[in-house]
Amino acid sequence: MKDNRGWHFEPYRHSLAARGIPTQHIFERGQVRGPLTDEEKKYNRWKSDPWLQENHPDYEEYKKWTESYATSKQQGYTDPQGRTAHDVIWEMARENTGSHFLDSGGAYGYIYNAPIAVDGLIWDDFTGYSISLPHFLDAFFSFDENTDKFNEMLDGLIKSDQNKSYFEDAAEIIDLVEGYAEEKGADFSKHSVFNTYNFENDLDQVFQAQTFEYNGEKYIVVMTHNGCDVRGGYSKPHIFQVDGDEDYFSTMHLQYWASGPCYGEEPDRKTRQTDIEGKKIPERDYEPEWYTAYEYTSAWEQSKIKDKPARSDDWENLRNPEGDELKCPECGDYHIVVYNPGTHGY
Repeated sequence: MKDNRGWHFEPYRHSLAARGIPTQHIFERGQVRGPLTDEEKKYNRWKSDPWLQENHPDYEEYKKWTESYATSKQQGYTDPQGRTAHDVIWEMARENTGSHFLDSGGAYGYIYNAPIAVDGLIWDDFTGYSISLPHFLDAFFSFDENTDKFNEMLDGLIKSDQNKSYFEDAAEIIDLVEGYAEEKGADFSKHSVFNTYNFENDLDQVFQAQTFEYNGEKYIVVMTHNGCDVRGGYSKPHIFQVDGDEDYFSTMHLQYWASGPCYGEEPDRKTRQTDIEGKKIPERDYEPEWYTAYEYTSAWEQSKIKDKPARSDDWENLRNPEGDELKCPECGDYHIVVYNPGTHGY
């Protein structure tokens, strides 16, 4: 199907996808433009992200930074088995957690059978953007000498208590670490257990965790949900050190930047954030001029942004086919940028 300029509409593009042909094609006046190259995707990511341009004004410098970032994940501190935190996170997020005849995996599949996303931000024509959990955790977690000891204690606990669940093991290891801290004369404090299923976020995968502090450093025991039904199918727990700004780690939401005639020349960041246990941070939880990923969808069809749009399944018509920007609901231009601070570098 074509419009009066000879451009192919989306249905034709989707028919290509149905036949197994890559969908990143753009048809202009009968000319076929092939899929974007990895280099073009990387350039578009840098060009459309204000945070990246602010911290890396030169694209070539940004390329070198991304390469060194990825390398540091592979060549960082390794555990006694020779694994980096990156390696363990990737294994944990797709650990085969089995199945149960009462779960829904037979109909809907299991997360452990799904491939891990290539990029930190995932696009789907039905749900819009989401954040890849392995990438998100990888941006904050690392190993050190303390995690070596804590994970050794955890492995011993799991092997000695075969009849206990991973949930019980994850809870008991916190008590063991607290006792270990008392023996060493180290400061220790712990936070509540949280499960990301219980509060709104934009992660593509659920995880359960509990944070604690040992000698002033932050650590976390984590289990990723790899099954189908959220009540079961959790991975073996692992303990990591939490690096960097904890505010960023607790930002499990997409963030939006909008600039241009509709929002002023300077980027206008609108965000909602929660703390590490999923509680809203009031000063960061104000109502934006336009709404979140759950409600944005077909807002561009309405005349006023302030009119809260209903959810629709029209995401594929909102994304720039040549980049990652979303269509502005006010003017129709592609100048709304979606990102998450934890996934920079991917």
